[in-house]
Amino acid sequence: MLVFLLGIGLWPLRFGSPNNAEWRGGTNGLRFPGAEARSAYDPGGMVFTPHPLVAAPAATCAAGSVSLELRLRPAGEPRSARARIVAVADPDGREAFFVGQWTRQLLVMRRVAKGPGPGAFCELDVPDALESNRVRLVTVAAGPQETCIYVDGQGAKRYPGASLLSISGTVAGKRLFAGNSPDGTCPWAGDLLGLAVYGRRLADSEVRAQCAWWSTGRDSPPPVVPVALYEFEAASGMWVTNTWGAANPLFRPVDLGVVKPRLAWSGHGSQDWTDVSLNLLGFVPLGFCAAVWLARSRLRPGAMAGVLAVLAGAALSLTIELAQVHLPMRDSSLSDLVLNILGTLAGVVGACLARPAGAQPASGP
Repeated sequence: MLVFLLGIGLWPLRFGSPNNAEWRGGTNGLRFPGAEARSAYDPGGMVFTPHPLVAAPAATCAAGSVSLELRLRPAGEPRSARARIVAVADPDGREAFFVGQWTRQLLVMRRVAKGPGPGAFCELDVPDALESNRVRLVTVAAGPQETCIYVDGQGAKRYPGASLLSISGTVAGKRLFAGNSPDGTCPWAGDLLGLAVYGRRLADSEVRAQCAWWSTGRDSPPPVVPVALYEFEAASGMWVTNTWGAANPLFRPVDLGVVKPRLAWSGHGSQDWTDVSLNLLGFVPLGFCAAVWLARSRLRPGAMAGVLAVLAGAALSLTIELAQVHLPMRDSSLSDLVLNILGTLAGVVGACLARPAGAQPASGP
């Protein structure tokens, strides 16, 4: 029973989540591997700011406003998930919004609810904006009352009434994640050739000026002062330098296990009842068998047998959940731990109800 539960909980038994983001040889940029270069259990790649963004005095941060510039080359057309190109998140990794890709569609997803899952986001999109192997400059300029999306300096879509940050929020204090979602489950495939973050909404004329700056070799300072600017010039190492100051570097860890949350409360919607049932019912036999064995032994008869059986189920589940941090495509979940303990408790109750009245522990030889 223990071996079976450990095998199911730790499948596919491939420990380690290597970060496959790599420097492009001989030129600027980071390469995130395409799906054809990854196995089904490969989490892709990621770089992120280990600490919240700090804005220099010259970089204006307006309440409810933010702009992003992404110079990129998609490697394919993801269909299985909303692949994250760049995510802007709270210090704890909870996404405020992200720029992503689905097939050839450019997505800007803004959080509108606190819960997990796709329903927590509202979608802004530009169809057919991201062709495979074609370099694009994507600009997202958002204020409290409107969000505008540009492709190669030209307005592609305007969304009146849509904001990406709260009315009083600024990009200072947020964290950046590039190439993947903060939990490492939505990898993007392509080359990220440049990234800039601004603390206010860029005007149309500024978007065009910045597009010209990105296209002409960037020999002079950018027309607009950024909070952070990444030109990906290092070509090696674990850090991506912020060209516009010593603060806000991006980190490229060796293993993505460092970004996966431990015992996060995932929550379960109506679409997750299969997972809920498996986590609950899977530990019922363990609780039943452990309670019966302990009750029949001379070591822990009576109510103590049930207590020890529940503790054994909790210890096993905790071991599995902590180990899942280091397994690709598995999540360490507090809700799963709670469900496993409840399943063990249900098994113990079943053992108590099935036990004949007046039954005594087995005697020794």
